[in-house]
Amino acid sequence: MKIKQEQIDAAFAAAGDNKEIIAVLESLFGKRETVKFKHYTDIKTYEDACEYLGINPLPEDCSCTFTSSVDYKPTSDEIAYAKLKIIAKAIRGGEDFSFKKAIENGKYYRPWWVVCSKKYFETQLTDEERERGFLFGGYANDGAAAGFAYAYVVNAPSFPIAVIGSRLCFYDRERCEYFCKQFKELIAEFNFIGCE
Repeated sequence: MKIKQEQIDAAFAAAGDNKEIIAVLESLFGKRETVKFKHYTDIKTYEDACEYLGINPLPEDCSCTFTSSVDYKPTSDEIAYAKLKIIAKAIRGGEDFSFKKAIENGKYYRPWWVVCSKKYFETQLTDEERERGFLFGGYANDGAAAGFAYAYVVNAPSFPIAVIGSRLCFYDRERCEYFCKQFKELIAEFNFIGCE
C-alpha cells in the first residue's frame, strides 16, 4: 500500500494536539517536521524570507569587490532593494515574477503610494488611506513598465517615475498589499534614501 505525503500531512493535521494519535502516526511515519511557513503572511521579516527560500541573508556590511583593486560598498537603498526582491520572491511562494505569466493571467499588481507632505498625510488622509503604506508613487506606461527597477526625478522629488519592470510585482492583490504594509519601512529605505 502506498501513502502519499499529502495524506500523511492530512493525518497529522487531523490529529491536532492529541498526543496519543500523534505518537501512533510518528511510529508509522517518523517524526513530523514542523512547517514554519504555512502561509505567505508567516513571512514577517527579511530573515524569514531568506529562511523560506533556503538562502543565507546578505552579509552585514554587504561589501564586495568587483576587481582586485576596487572595493564597493552598496548604499542603503541598494541593500534595501536587494532585500525587497528576496522578500517579494518568498511571498510569491519562491517564484520569480514573469511578465509573460502576468499577461496570460490578464493582470498583475505592483506597489504604489501617494506622495504628499507629512502634514497633509497626518491631517488630511483617512485611516484607511494612511494604512495603505508610506508616501511614494510609481507610473506605468500602458502597464508595460510597472514596478520599481529605478526611479528618476524631474524638477522635484514629488514626480518620481519608475519605467522598467521589476521583481516587486505580484500576481494577486492580497500578496501585494501584504508586502506593502508589512515591509513599508524597508520600501521607504529603498525609495527615500537619506530622507526623513
